[in-house]
Amino acid sequence: MLEKILQQLKDSTLIISIIVGLIFHKWLGPLNVTVPYMIFIMLFITFCKISPKDLKITRLHITLFSIQFIGCFVCYIIFKYLSHSEDVAQSIFICILMPSATSSAVVTGLLGGNVAFLTSYLLLANIGTSLLGPLFFSFINPEHISFWTSVGSISLKIIPVLLTPLLLAWILQWVWPKGHEYVKSKSKLSFYLWAISLTIIIGTTFNKLLQSNENIWLEISLTLIALAVCLTQFGVGKLVGKHYGELIAGGQALGQKNTILGIWLAQSYLVPSTSIALIAYIIWQNIVNSLQITLKSHRDRKLKKQE
Repeated sequence: MLEKILQQLKDSTLIISIIVGLIFHKWLGPLNVTVPYMIFIMLFITFCKISPKDLKITRLHITLFSIQFIGCFVCYIIFKYLSHSEDVAQSIFICILMPSATSSAVVTGLLGGNVAFLTSYLLLANIGTSLLGPLFFSFINPEHISFWTSVGSISLKIIPVLLTPLLLAWILQWVWPKGHEYVKSKSKLSFYLWAISLTIIIGTTFNKLLQSNENIWLEISLTLIALAVCLTQFGVGKLVGKHYGELIAGGQALGQKNTILGIWLAQSYLVPSTSIALIAYIIWQNIVNSLQITLKSHRDRKLKKQE
């Protein structure tokens, strides 16, 4: 009986994390500084599972990359003229433009997806955003941006966070194989670190949403728009990924976004209200991830019982 209760608690860990984050949002702000370190550790553990030869660019990578970068610009043009609102058009634009979150590799691993594929896409999408993103910002706000300054600023935000744990994992594999194997064996630690960081992320972002000074109806509209864009990107990613045998990785590649980078980009180059959509996107994508991981845990438990 006790074992069954403990298993159910584990299956519901991420949902509990979201609820705790929402309830205690006022007090979680100071803990936000720990999230980058937890993500670094999770990435390091995850990257220890892959080797340099596993990384390669495939047709699916190019397809997803094209959907992301062409889609953000096309949607901006369409919704700018349909809604006659820069707030709506730029919010949709940035929610699509954002590259995959570094933690998407961790979640892909937890879901049983192809971590090597997702890591390759992380490198492609994040470096691509550094180079191509400034072109879009120059078009949207031509008087506010220097192209090369923007490229440098975005690259400094992205590349060190992504490459450092990857290089360290490969160095460990080469220098100390036994230590490398030990780190690989601790993959379950990623799940619990993700649960802790999820509580903090949900709490702090929800608190920012509540403290926003924007018009309440605009906030509600942008929150719902973020939900629609989030579900659409997960859905399109899974649909395209399934065609190539990468259902899980395809969904995470397009759906799970580097929202922290997105908020910085929005504050630097776009109208202020776009940050509301990004904050809402953080909450929606983490709810989607939590439900996916919880459902996978239930499926795995049922399969064990059948065996």
